[in-house]
Amino acid sequence: MKVGTVKTRSTKGLLVGAGISLGLLGSIFVGSPAFANTSSSCNTWLIDCYTGDVYANANHDLRVISSGPCGGNHWKVVDPDTGVTVAHGTGGANKVINGLYGRYYGTTDASTCGKGYITIQDY
Repeated sequence: MKVGTVKTRSTKGLLVGAGISLGLLGSIFVGSPAFANTSSSCNTWLIDCYTGDVYANANHDLRVISSGPCGGNHWKVVDPDTGVTVAHGTGGANKVINGLYGRYYGTTDASTCGKGYITIQDY
């Protein structure tokens, strides 16, 4: 029996097993909403802005807060998987959107005076 051969095979087995374990562990943590944003914001300055994705909370709600100094910014909350706009408006907003499942992002434009902001959160 060759000691070097047995040792090499067991080392390869350990490395392969460790690689598979780390790969599975990474896929669990990366894809899990438990580690997703709970709030995301962006500010416009002469260009449209987009928040990061936020998952709806356990009650299937998100809060959207939007404002601009001129009151005419157009905002919306979008499902990135389907492209469906689930809420939209013009001017300031501080409202709760109900009945949501999955992840969403907010966007606002610079149409009126070039600046404004939007925040979405799973409050």
